[in-house]
Order: sequence, then structure tokens, then C-alpha cells
Amino acid sequence: MERIRYKLGMQGCFTVDRVELSGGLALLWVGELQIQIKSYSKGHVDSIILTESGATSWQFTGFYGNPNTSLRGDSWELLRRLQDQMNLPWVCAGDFNEILYAHEKSRMAARSQRQMDGFRQVLSDCDLADLDFDGQLLHVASQLQAWNWWVLGNVQRSLNLKLAAIQRLQALPIPSDADLAELRHVQLEVDELLEKESVMWAQRARANWLKDRDRNTAFFHAKASQRQKKKAISGLGNGRGEWCSKPAELEKIVISYFQDLFTTHNPRDMDEVVDCITPSLPAGMAQRLTRPFVSDEVHLALFQMHPIKAPGPDGTPAFFFQKFWDLVSGDACRAMLGILNEGHYVSVINDTYIVLIPKLKHPKLPSQFHPISLCNVVYKLVSKVLANRLKEVLDIVVSVNQSAFVPGRAITDNVLTAFEVFHYLKNKRLGRTKYFALKLDMSKAYDRVEWGFLEVVMIKMGFPLNFVGLVMNCVSSVSYSVLLNTVQALLRKYELAYGQRVNFDKSWICFSPNVRLEEQVCLSAVVGVGHLVTTEKYFGMPSVVGRSKKAVFGYIKDKVWQRLNGWKEKSLLVVGREILIKAVVQAIPTYIMSCFELPDGLCREISGMIARFWWGQREERRKIHWCSWSTFCMVKTDGGMGFRSIVAFNKALLAKQSWRLLQFPNSLVAQVMKAKYYPHGSILDAPVGASPSFSWRSIWNAWSLLLEGL
Repeated sequence: MERIRYKLGMQGCFTVDRVELSGGLALLWVGELQIQIKSYSKGHVDSIILTESGATSWQFTGFYGNPNTSLRGDSWELLRRLQDQMNLPWVCAGDFNEILYAHEKSRMAARSQRQMDGFRQVLSDCDLADLDFDGQLLHVASQLQAWNWWVLGNVQRSLNLKLAAIQRLQALPIPSDADLAELRHVQLEVDELLEKESVMWAQRARANWLKDRDRNTAFFHAKASQRQKKKAISGLGNGRGEWCSKPAELEKIVISYFQDLFTTHNPRDMDEVVDCITPSLPAGMAQRLTRPFVSDEVHLALFQMHPIKAPGPDGTPAFFFQKFWDLVSGDACRAMLGILNEGHYVSVINDTYIVLIPKLKHPKLPSQFHPISLCNVVYKLVSKVLANRLKEVLDIVVSVNQSAFVPGRAITDNVLTAFEVFHYLKNKRLGRTKYFALKLDMSKAYDRVEWGFLEVVMIKMGFPLNFVGLVMNCVSSVSYSVLLNTVQALLRKYELAYGQRVNFDKSWICFSPNVRLEEQVCLSAVVGVGHLVTTEKYFGMPSVVGRSKKAVFGYIKDKVWQRLNGWKEKSLLVVGREILIKAVVQAIPTYIMSCFELPDGLCREISGMIARFWWGQREERRKIHWCSWSTFCMVKTDGGMGFRSIVAFNKALLAKQSWRLLQFPNSLVAQVMKAKYYPHGSILDAPVGASPSFSWRSIWNAWSLLLEGL
């Protein structure tokens, strides 16, 4: 070890001897650190990091989990014993020989859920959280310090000065009238600064689900700091496979990427595509779109906006206009109605920031970020007024095949339809007729729409020219600043006209079993996409559900655990915990429960995790549950907390799907279900069928709940 210590440039070293030819631990440190070894064993080294006088010392534990799975529990008990002795900030690092989530293991057999649950439980018991270290901790820390100084420091320094002034005035033995007046004035300024600090931290935390219940708590501070760490871009790869980290290099990479994304590719052959579109907007409804805009529409649009979303170049959130609408409504309405009714140019208010939000934990390329546009509030209002009027005719001009973004339709319709297609292909084993399904992903679908194509399509659909002009005035006036073989021929024709590009990396094809392997290989090569694998998702839903339902839907439990066991959530008060459970945690499985019936065992495990979070405290390891979870799921007037029963809510969501099939028989999903499961009858007397899909079986199982209300 001395030779290794010397090569690494370390000055201090503590070792635990190996046992025969295995084991052994070493803790090494640089010379300026003062280390006090507290305890050690063949699985850990516990130490206290002594700092300069006046600074807080902290505790570091190097840990090695027992590689024998049958003895892994002994390692977790060791961690719990160490936690019982803690009275300092604690960092525990090393090789735990365990994972938190199934996706962290990519080879060999899948990890046992029981093993992962044991690891999660000990982290929860010890108040430990995964920091997701990626080698940039020092860089992020320095940036956080600078951010804290420039953004929050001014408020905090002003607050400290005002508080000192209050103490001085309150200490006066006989204050004069002027002193008392100054005291009242300073107290009002302190209240204003505290309110500003609270709103600032809440806005930076982006915890919109929390609303105004927990004000200026440690949770907001923790949340904002975590967001800053997550969004920091330390480097990006360029097109030549080189890693760039200098600001000038990053700027060049990002600008080049967005120039390619937003620059027109000169669409051609549009007529051949547009000729396939039939006018769909009736003349009467088109005429309604041309009626003059009024101030009431501006007012409605303003108060539909979230008050403290991230501001654009104007630096003003919608909250300012909402709060002082009585004062600014006249000028604001004149400006916006001038654009909407008189054709004033919108370019003067259409400057937009682009903020990059990571899609992945460690993004390497610009395409691995979500570009989020931050617009000026006035422009948002103009576009929202137009969007509200467009909603009046949206269900007429948008085909029934598109179920998202249209009021009265649900994205789950497309999910259920696709799942029935996959189920049919899976069971199509015989016959001469062969089938395949092709899933295409459009690369940056909304960003690549050609303005010329959009204008021609709206005119062909029957939109009035002045309304089309308003839309084009909005979309074409933006100025961005980045803060920083037959099948293929058809697709190519679509790309040339529309400006879109098919992302073949995210597209796939699946075949019915009666398609021979050589035919599958040939078709895949022609189209240029890969085969569907069972782990692929469609609109966030599993495309294939096998025998083990718990394994398919286990990722939901992972998401819930991750949301409940972040280090920042531990700082929430009781009211904050209640809102987190109701508004965030219990909403996680809602989307998938709209289409599939989750296993009862999985629902019980998720409910148990929520219950442990509710009763858990930072200073107490024991978590006594003073009443049953079923009692908590009762309404508050009956003595409960109003939490959802996951099983009951799952059944209610599936019953809603039954109701949609009954209420909207002409929808695409209703026609598919009828053709497949009740072609000669009604859903009211539909059987479950001989070989139903899991989605239909789930809906059918909840049908009795709907019948009770009919």
C-alpha cells in the first residue's frame, strides 16, 4: 500500500488487513486533511474529517457490502449501527455490491427485487440519498457558491442589515416618534424581503405542486440547489467525437445545432402532399374565427397562465400582470389587441430564450437536451389568445387518429389502440396473410415544421386568410437566444414537403409470428429500422405485457421510491408531505393505471412505501404506524386524510375507459375494440373473449363499477 500511496500522491493512509487472499480496505487522503479513525472492520472504515477551528467537521465512511447475497443483510445492519452513532454530517461511499434500480444492471440475470428493496430500506433508515456523482462535484460546488452570492446574496445581505437596524432601534431606552416611525418602516421592508426570498426560492425550486403551503422552508433551498446541479452543462461532444468544455466551444456547438434545427431546408414537392388534404373547416366556423378580438379574451388567457413560470427576456413572470392587472390592463390590452386586430408587428416582443433541460442523467450531445422556450409574457398572451380561439375548431380539423392535445380526447385512446395491434400481431401465428406494424419517430417533430408548409395546409383546410396571417406572424417573427426504398421513398417525400425528419434510431418494426425470419430481416433492411424488443415503450407504456405483470410494471415502484427518498424531501413539514403524496407521488402511476390493471401486490407495496414515508421522521429510526392505511384513505370528514386507495383509483380509471367507449362509439379506439371483442353487440354485454389483450381484460374487469352507476 505504501507504493500505491506514493504513486497516487497521497500523504495519509489507513489500511484494514486482508483475510488470506481476499478482502482488505484502504483509506487514503491528502496531507492537509486531518483524519481521525473512529472504527473499522473488514467491511468499513469510519472516520471524522477534522476542519479548521470554527468550521463544521464531518464524518466519512468507506463501505464495502458483503459480496455474498445471503450475508448482505449483515452489511445493512452495520450501516444502521453506524447511523445510530452519528452526530455529524455524514458521507458514505464505496462499493455496496447492490443497485437501487433494475436498469442499472445491463448484463446477466435480473437483480432480485427483494435485494433492491433491502438496499432501499437501509438508505431510508439511515437518511442516506444517492448523490449520483459524475466527477463534476467540485465544478458544480463552485458554480453554486457563485450563484448563491449573486442571486440570493443581495437579498440575504439586505435582510441582515434590516434586522440589525431593528435590533438597534428596539434597544433604544426612550425611542422618539421618528425612531418609532423608522422601526415600523424597517419592519415593513423586512416583511417585503422575507416575502421576496420565499417567492424567489419557491420559483427557483419549480415545485409547482406545492403551491403556497410550505413557505420558505429548507425544501425550497434543497430543491433549487438540486436543479442547479442537474442543469449545469460542463461539456459537450462535437461532431468529430471530441469532448469540449470551454465556454467558447460550447457556444459554437449549441449555435451550430440550433441553426441546423431551425433553418429552413427549402421544402419542395408540397403540392403532391397538400393535394391529399380535403377542406375540413365549415364556412360558418371559419367566419367565427375572424370576429374581432376583445379584452375579455386577453384577461382569460392571462389568468390561464401559471403565475411564476420561468420568465423570458423581459424578466417578468405572469404573476406581475395578474397582480397588477387593474393598473396595466389598459396599456396591455391596447398593445395586444393592436397586434390581433390591426396587424401590428409582433417581432418587437418575440425575443425568446432557449434553456436546455437534460433528457438523460449525463447528456453528451445537444440532441440529448429538451430545448425549452422562454417567451415574453406579452407574446405568450397573444399566442394564447389565438390558441384559445383555435380550440373552438380543433376537433373538426384534427383527424380522429390524433387523440392528444384536442379537448375531449385522451392520449390513452392511441395507447389502447396500439396495444390491441401489438396483441393481434403477437397472436397471428397461422395463415397466409402476414402483417407488420411500423412505428416511426419524428426527429424534433415540432421544431422542424416548415413555416411554408404550415401556411399552405391551414389555407387548404379552410382557415380564413387573416387568421392564417396572425398565426404566421407569431411563428415566423421569433428571434432565439440560447442560454448556455418504397417505404423509405414515401417517407422521403413526406420529409421534403413537411420539413420533418424520421428518427430511424428511435423507430422500430414488429411482425406477426407467421412472417418468416428472412422476410423480417429483408423488410427491416428496406425500411432501415430495428426490430421491436419487449422492453420498448409506446407513449410511455409497455408495448408487450407478458406473464409476469409485476416485472413489467415494477419500474413504477422504482419511480415512487426515488421520489420519496430524495434528500430534499426529508426536510418537508407534515403539510408538505401530505401535498407531496397527494399531488406528486400518487399521480406517478395514474397514466399507466388508465390503461392497465396493476397487480394487487404491487399496489400494496407502493402503499406501504407511502405509509413509511408519511410516518418517518429524521431523528427517529422506528416508524410506528398509528393507524391503518385504509383509514388514511378515508375522506377527512370521516377521520381520514383523503389519500387515494391505489387499487380503487386504478379501477375507477379503467371504468372511465369503459365510459369513454360507451360515450364516444365513433372514436378510433372504440371502433377497434368493437371490431375485435363485440362486433355484433354492445359494450354493455361484451364478453371478455377467448384470448383478450391485457388492456381489454383490465377494462372488462372494471366494467362492473361502471354498471353500478348506470
